[in-house]
Amino acid sequence: MLLLFACAPALQSGAPTAAEIPQLETRVRSDSTSVQALVRLGAAYRQAGRLAEARATLERANRLAPGDGGAALYLGLTYEDLGELAAARGLYEGYLASGGSDEVKAALRRRMPVVER
Repeated sequence: MLLLFACAPALQSGAPTAAEIPQLETRVRSDSTSVQALVRLGAAYRQAGRLAEARATLERANRLAPGDGGAALYLGLTYEDLGELAAARGLYEGYLASGGSDEVKAALRRRMPVVER
């Protein structure tokens, strides 16, 4: 999991924690188009087990920046958590086909066997 945070460009400052959620929510309220803030908030929601909120937040980030590796990675992981493996696979395949960060692509390739089972 640490590797996933290290390779997602929007999350280079480390994994967000549940304790950061109020601060991240405030940041998103003040700048609703900040993909970095949305990805961090979605990842924090996921970490806290708030999967419905993680999904909605990360889907928003992915709509704003479809090529963002952090959004694709964490949205896919959230889909996995929700048992939506086909959605995760489609998201991963889309990112892999469109290019982007080699590090994120490597992380997504490692996830593919999980969602294909």
